[in-house]
Amino acid sequence: MLDGEEDEELTMELPPIWQFVHPEYARGDGSSKGVGDDEADEDEEDDEVARMKKAPKLSKLLRFINDVDDDEELERMLQERDPVTQQTLLQWATRQQHFTLAEYLLKRAKRAAFGFPMESTEMAVYTRWEEMRPELPTPAELQARQQERDKQRTERLASKLQQEKERADGNDEEEEEEEEEEEEEEENEALPEELVYESLSEYHDEWGDHGVGIVKQIGELGVYIGARLRDGTKQGLGQSIFPNGDVYTGEYENNQRHGLGLYWWAKQGVFYVGRWYRSVRHGHGRIVYPDGSRYLGAWSRDEKHGNGRYVYADGSSYDGAWEHNKKHGYGVYRFTDGSSFHGSFVDNEFVSGEWRLASNITRYIGNFSKDAPVGAGVFLHRLGPSSHDAFQQEGFYVNGEWHPGVLHGTTRVPPRLEVFAPQQEEPKRVPVTFAPECSGGKMVDLVKAVNFPPVQRWIKSLASVSEHGKLGVVLMSIEICSVKYDSEDANLVVEVRLRPVLYDVDKKRLRLSSIGDETIILKEYTTRLILIVERPGTTEVERQPMVILERSAQMTCAGENHMQHRLPTVQVSMEGEIEGAFARAIQPALRVTLNRHTTTKQLLRPIHSNPMLGNAAEDVIMYVQEWHPDAHAKLNEKLEVASRVPPEPEEKDKKPKDAKPLEQAVAAEAAPVVPATEGCSYVAVPLEKVAGVSNEALTVIAATAVLQRRKKSELPLATAPKQRPPTPLPPAPEPRPELQPLYDARAALKRAEEGSDNEDDDDDEDTAGAEE
Repeated sequence: MLDGEEDEELTMELPPIWQFVHPEYARGDGSSKGVGDDEADEDEEDDEVARMKKAPKLSKLLRFINDVDDDEELERMLQERDPVTQQTLLQWATRQQHFTLAEYLLKRAKRAAFGFPMESTEMAVYTRWEEMRPELPTPAELQARQQERDKQRTERLASKLQQEKERADGNDEEEEEEEEEEEEEEENEALPEELVYESLSEYHDEWGDHGVGIVKQIGELGVYIGARLRDGTKQGLGQSIFPNGDVYTGEYENNQRHGLGLYWWAKQGVFYVGRWYRSVRHGHGRIVYPDGSRYLGAWSRDEKHGNGRYVYADGSSYDGAWEHNKKHGYGVYRFTDGSSFHGSFVDNEFVSGEWRLASNITRYIGNFSKDAPVGAGVFLHRLGPSSHDAFQQEGFYVNGEWHPGVLHGTTRVPPRLEVFAPQQEEPKRVPVTFAPECSGGKMVDLVKAVNFPPVQRWIKSLASVSEHGKLGVVLMSIEICSVKYDSEDANLVVEVRLRPVLYDVDKKRLRLSSIGDETIILKEYTTRLILIVERPGTTEVERQPMVILERSAQMTCAGENHMQHRLPTVQVSMEGEIEGAFARAIQPALRVTLNRHTTTKQLLRPIHSNPMLGNAAEDVIMYVQEWHPDAHAKLNEKLEVASRVPPEPEEKDKKPKDAKPLEQAVAAEAAPVVPATEGCSYVAVPLEKVAGVSNEALTVIAATAVLQRRKKSELPLATAPKQRPPTPLPPAPEPRPELQPLYDARAALKRAEEGSDNEDDDDDEDTAGAEE
């Protein structure tokens, strides 16, 4: 076959809208470059430039669709599917999470944006059913008509009994026969079940092209177009029209909306695009309302739950934590005039934090009730819009009026806040102050401590005396003893130590400890990962399960055991991605994919190490995978590579603030390179030897639990698919012959030839002289 004919067969003409989605194939030759481009230019082309050339041209696509004035032409264009994936444009925008494009298509084309094939039999029948639906009697109308007929029948029976009583001599048989015939002629109006037909052919057999009826396949189940399993189960990419007019397009699993999808409530004009879990909104998604307000963020079981941003119709917005469709936790509410609230929200109400005025010069920190400051607080004023110097004024808000501290006989008001306790009747607002050992704390630190999520959850978890009686408690006050910040982020609180004042139902003070220390420590619970890799086999000896442990210095245990072997700590995102220094180092080195939902299983529920002193809890998740023996043999080599990964990604383009002199720069280059992870490495330890190697409690508990539950066959053999065998190394290229010796030999030969010629000339001259 000629090259020209082969190119002609591979040529594929894309529909107009898909040329903007796949610009690299817009020319029809499968490449974004011209025929005469040089290969050297392709190698030298920057990766970012090549990526931008292949990226979808969304802005051009929107302008192209916007220029289409004819609705029928737009509907025809949106029905054109991707030639390769056979998905509509709205399905592509949904799966790629291009929210702006999906919103524009829905607002512009309504149902036509979904690209249903109008020529199909299902859509033709559904369209006809929609036209017939207004003429069909509703169940309420049918019930009312039936009640009216029953009433008339009852009246006739009563009249008949009256006539029978009046006829003392006997009954007229002829009149009875006539009445019986009239009753037989009466027929009940068809009920909804009698108007429903199992198939379209059954409907046409009775009514032909006329009549009134509902095809059960369309009227009850709507229309579904997409992938199915052999048994008819919806599985994969598809789209549905429901009898009430709502439409869904996206991914299905076992007849349920599962994965990425878009649901449009036709009557309300609301649509949601994002992740689904068993037909409920769960994960990251966006919802848009008819008035223009919208929410983008985390969902849990069909409710806004987690972190998200809500933009209201008037332009104001809230960005922060949500619980069960309510603003709850730390968040930022921005008003249209430029002012904003930064702090703690409880049940949609701002209760404490910082109020930044629109001028961005004055701020107020304190308590709030119904969006108004109450109680003690502090004003911070900057000395002009361009100056960083500031002064503060502490005082009280009484009946909506500000009273500076000097009017109360003091020049400094101790920081004081009030936290909302929803579970108890009195007091609803609990005072929060600094303890004597933390007398130097500022109001800003107090606000951050109160807004710390574990503190909010702890207050909400206290049992009330009204519901639990003697088991309940009443929180009277809180003293903040210390606030610990993250070592890398000075504004991030990681631990709060507080001293609560609690009373029982008899109003007696509850003592938390018999030794006098009544403080508790609140922090976020952490997640540990036990990663096990093993060889194929049927017994533990054949499999050789190896556990990846973190080896780091434990300064509290001096001596031989100062290097601790422990399970690594990881962070789990809202989407289930496992993050952190361990995941960043291990995943590329070992070729593993860590995900909380798909590749790991829960091994141990959250365990409190010392519940008397705090809420610190740790749970353990498990990752088990079978490796090829060759890869398993090189596990230690791969862990050495992972141990050299720096804890944070390096910024190559970041320049130092102060340039070093030349001598210092040369000395720095000559100095030995110290790895960023020195003091922390990753090692592989056999599963049965973990308890003997590590002296950390949770690590020993997790390893023992795995061994015991494996013997009882209570754990899965693997949580992730088998790892593919390592790709064999390509053979080394044949050594290139060294050409320089050939050149040297050629030059020597040339010199030798020239030397022989000169000797011949000399001999000729000598011979000629002798003859003379």
